[in-house]
Amino acid sequence: MVTLGEFIGVLISGLALPLLWLTVSYAIPPLRRNVKLNYNIATVLSCMPLALIVIGSLKPEAPNVLAALACPCLLLLQRKRAIAATVESTENIEQPELSIETLAMTPICFMTEDLPPFSDWKSPETDVKQYHEESFKTCVSIYQLYAFYILTAGRWGNEIAEKILSIQKERLHKAMPDVAKQFEIGIEQIHDSVSRNMNEPMVMEVDGESTTLPLEYPLALEFLTMHPDSLFHRTEKQIEEEGMPDYKDADWALTFCLIHGKEVALECFEHILENTKVVL
Repeated sequence: MVTLGEFIGVLISGLALPLLWLTVSYAIPPLRRNVKLNYNIATVLSCMPLALIVIGSLKPEAPNVLAALACPCLLLLQRKRAIAATVESTENIEQPELSIETLAMTPICFMTEDLPPFSDWKSPETDVKQYHEESFKTCVSIYQLYAFYILTAGRWGNEIAEKILSIQKERLHKAMPDVAKQFEIGIEQIHDSVSRNMNEPMVMEVDGESTTLPLEYPLALEFLTMHPDSLFHRTEKQIEEEGMPDYKDADWALTFCLIHGKEVALECFEHILENTKVVL
């Protein structure tokens, strides 16, 4: 009876601190979501009786040793069950459903409300002059919408992607005709530029070696030259007569912004598409 009492006493004392920690962590939302961390800490705390035996504060008698070994074993078993339950509950969460019309307008709403990824258009490592910001942001925003088009085409095929694009154009024409016209021209310009430069990439001589430029560089040149609000706007006739303008590093500044904008847009839109069920 004394042996059983010693066993229970050590077991209770060994589990008291871990159980207290689990109770406190459950009450704090950020900790509650990290099941593995909580049980790892609880398991370490349950090793206290073993530590007391090692340092001699608790007699190394059979009941004490068994109880001390039982504490971390019980925590590890419960940890396995808790993690399994968390995975099962996560898998049972149904993805929100969106109609194709709602999906089409999602990036448009993000853009008009200046939400990510559209608010994150500027490359953090690039110096963009203040007088370029408005036109650069417009160019990058259209390119980000094109990234959404590419993702939908890759996920559901060109037919669905074109349907989504037509919904965007139709709704924009009703709400913001000027923006809709700019969007339509910009998407076509990007598509033509990307298709053309994928087949025949632009090459530049750097230190005597040929270097293939990113797709965004020729696109930046087109935006800077053809965008009516650009300081470097030229007509085809002016280009023939005067040649290309001196971009004063604005060409590379816009290129880096386009690359950055595309990357954040792909990350944002991929997350939306992967976690949403679309009713086509």
